[in-house]
Amino acid sequence: MVRVNGTKTAERQRDVVVDPRYWQWIKRGVPSNLQYRWLNIYWKRACEAKKLKDLRMYDIRHLTGQIAGDFGVSDRDMTVHLGHSSVQMSHRYTRRAVSKRTAAAIAEALVQIEGQSG
Repeated sequence: MVRVNGTKTAERQRDVVVDPRYWQWIKRGVPSNLQYRWLNIYWKRACEAKKLKDLRMYDIRHLTGQIAGDFGVSDRDMTVHLGHSSVQMSHRYTRRAVSKRTAAAIAEALVQIEGQSG
């Protein structure tokens, strides 16, 4: 686990679990002697170099939530992992996977109905 300081407020801390396969990334970057201000400056420079507009470091948090939701992590588990105060806050990340499963079920039903009538 990695302890993250100032997640929402300067006083708040959170422990974040990192899969062992990615621990080498943590070892390379933590502890960083960069304060948030400089990290943000470097982030913006990198985004400009790659012509990525309006991409914030915080968007990585949303990306990880969406990836986890797409791979079937439950709303409850997502709530614990992201430190949300309610399941409703985490549901936004699992809606897309639910919609995909529902669309696939509807398509399968239509294919079966079409096969029966033909």
